[in-house]
Amino acid sequence: MVRTTTAETVFNAGIKDNVLPTVAQATEHLAQTPPSLLVLDLGLPDGDGVTLLRALRTWSSMPVLVLSARAHEHDKIEA
Repeated sequence: MVRTTTAETVFNAGIKDNVLPTVAQATEHLAQTPPSLLVLDLGLPDGDGVTLLRALRTWSSMPVLVLSARAHEHDKIEA
C-alpha cells in the first residue's frame, strides 16, 4: 500500500521513478543505474531494507529517504 501510494504520488508530480519491490531487483538496478534519490521501504519481501542500505553505503552516498511501517523507532534510526 505504501509503495503504491508513493509511486502514484511521484508519478503525478512528473518525476520518473522505478518501483523495485525486492532486494534482488533493487540491488541489480542500483548498481547499473544509480538514481538521484532512493526511497527505501525497510520491509521488502525477500530481505531487509537495512541490509540493502548497508550494502549500498559501501559504494554510494546517494540520498536515501527511508519509509517504514515498523513499530520500533530503533529500526528506523538504525537505517
